[in-house]
Amino acid sequence: MRSSHTKSRTGTTSAPASAAPDLPDIGIYKWQPQLYTLGHLELLHNLSSNVFVDTDILLLPLPICKVIMQHALSTPYLMDQILALSASHMSFVRPNHGHRKAYRNQAMLLQTRALTAFNSAGVGISAQNGCSWFLYASLLGLQVMFETFQSHSFEGFLGQLSTYLAVHRGVLAVIRQTWCAVKDFVDQIIQHCSYSWLGGGLRLEDGQPRECGVLTSLITQSHHLEAAEREACQEASEKLQWLFDLYRNEPRISTQIHFTIAWTITMPAVYAEMLQNRRPEALVIFAFYAVLLDPTLENHGRAG
Repeated sequence: MRSSHTKSRTGTTSAPASAAPDLPDIGIYKWQPQLYTLGHLELLHNLSSNVFVDTDILLLPLPICKVIMQHALSTPYLMDQILALSASHMSFVRPNHGHRKAYRNQAMLLQTRALTAFNSAGVGISAQNGCSWFLYASLLGLQVMFETFQSHSFEGFLGQLSTYLAVHRGVLAVIRQTWCAVKDFVDQIIQHCSYSWLGGGLRLEDGQPRECGVLTSLITQSHHLEAAEREACQEASEKLQWLFDLYRNEPRISTQIHFTIAWTITMPAVYAEMLQNRRPEALVIFAFYAVLLDPTLENHGRAG
């Protein structure tokens, strides 16, 4: 019986063509003319082995991390943004000053490249790209937050905070547009973080302190605030008191970090404008926030 193998003109024996494994069509990934180097691979490795699993602020279950990476592989601006976040993380955990500066510069370059790619995409939001939009906007907000909290002077911090608040207003606008597409995805994250205890609110027992009680009372009695300003300051103060209550009821650092950040995102626009204009009433409220922010940043810093 003759063998199914055939001989080539050189006399060598070759396997039948049908034995070759089926390879996926790389065209499905829609590769873009975007340059990635070994340095970017280092950032990607750091993201998957450290940022996603070791930092309190981005501790996510493996299925969620896989979803993020799947979207990033087909969305250049999202890939650049997660690499920028990884570079910022490495700039913090690498003690060498030269390395730190190099990673900070790389983070800025990647963030700029991501923003350029996002703006030039020219595609409106849809059910197909809604999750990528949501992830990009959220991670960009996180990146700007990192840069804001690197400021070592109070004046510099407030200046950076203005940028941070503007970015997050954009993030909220994106979330509103993409909510139908990302609701299930966000629900998975919330369920993983076990925030179910928030459903009934935080109930205070008699005798528990009200850190912002006097502050709220003074705002109510103020004659120097317009009605909209007074309402905005009261809302910011009440949310801040809720945050103090949370710290007493929820000891997990990761939860404290998430909701400490959330206070700046959810502050009323009128209050944010007062803060940017350095209004005394807004600065006093922010001073109370700083009491919680300082230990949170210390823990965040240790995690990178």
